[in-house]
Amino acid sequence: MQRGWVALNNSTSLPAFVQSLAQWSSSQLPPNQQHIHPVEVRHCEDTRPRSQLEAAHHQHSVLCQNLRQAAANVSLHTILVGVGGTLNSPYSLAPLKGLGLDPQKVTKLAVKLLAHSVQYAYKLVSSPLLLHGVSCASVV
Repeated sequence: MQRGWVALNNSTSLPAFVQSLAQWSSSQLPPNQQHIHPVEVRHCEDTRPRSQLEAAHHQHSVLCQNLRQAAANVSLHTILVGVGGTLNSPYSLAPLKGLGLDPQKVTKLAVKLLAHSVQYAYKLVSSPLLLHGVSCASVV
């Protein structure tokens, strides 16, 4: 498979617009029409999300600069999720809306992201405890 080609099953059960994507390549677009959207989900303090947002932009500044040299447009989307379970509209929901997602589904997706992160945080915390024979129920 060539780099940049969209790999899709060329099934007749797929809608026509999806089948047409199978023949589309991002390299067919001139560089000034390409738009790259790096997305990062990041945890932050519930009361100070701005500092995490600035840290993310600083961390990815070189990447974005290099991508801008290769393509005309780059939009970094940093989705912040509070460690205490906060979904702050400008920092959690606005980046999802900026990706062009359905506004009615943005909150639902953000809640799923939060639930997913809580599940894996629990796994990270409980794994070392289980290795030492400590019950997670006794810690909580």
